[in-house]
Amino acid sequence: MVKEKIAVLSPMLPSWKEIRWIKEALSFLENEYELIFLDSLDGIHAQMTLNEFLDKWQEIITQKLWDVRILFGFSLGGAILQQFFESLALAEKRVVLFSTPSFIDGSLRKKLEEVIALAKPSSIASALKLLNQYVMYPEACHNSENCELENNEQASLRTAKGLSLLMEMNAIKILKQSKVNFKHFIGQESALVNEENVVSSENLVVIPKTGMRVLQQAPILCQEQILQFLRA
Repeated sequence: MVKEKIAVLSPMLPSWKEIRWIKEALSFLENEYELIFLDSLDGIHAQMTLNEFLDKWQEIITQKLWDVRILFGFSLGGAILQQFFESLALAEKRVVLFSTPSFIDGSLRKKLEEVIALAKPSSIASALKLLNQYVMYPEACHNSENCELENNEQASLRTAKGLSLLMEMNAIKILKQSKVNFKHFIGQESALVNEENVVSSENLVVIPKTGMRVLQQAPILCQEQILQFLRA
């Protein structure tokens, strides 16, 4: 039996090894689907503009992923997908977003700027500790959630550039006009992506008592709704 493919675009990860928590969270799909994990920051460099970044992803989505009918996007990965909702709708793709801002409001901007300011090679550990506190809220952020870095320079680049690119994106107009078939899961208590910076619609699923990592903090509820959407 040939499994249907799902392409998963990652959030900003300081190290690609951190994809493990997303793989674990989506493992419930492996019996029915072939999961393809894509690094949203693959090939990133300090001088890359938003247009160059999106041009690269347009090529990937329209050419390399032309036969993939289902796309998942986590935060930055979701923000990338939102920019192509018009073409995804025309291609009759289905999309699932997780904790993806529609726009950057004042509160989110302030927090991301705090992290970016710390995201230098000499202080990247402090930047990631702060980011993880925001991400894990309302749960406590334990030391085990802090990623172990092999390359501070690379982690600094990925963190600062990834968050900076995210802050440049705005999908309000796109979301209000697009007819793409999608679901968007956000945490009701998220300190970063919440109802203050997400366009409200019938596609939005707000998970109670959770933060950014809705799949980890409310796995059963999220899994049920994801499978219902995919099997519809």
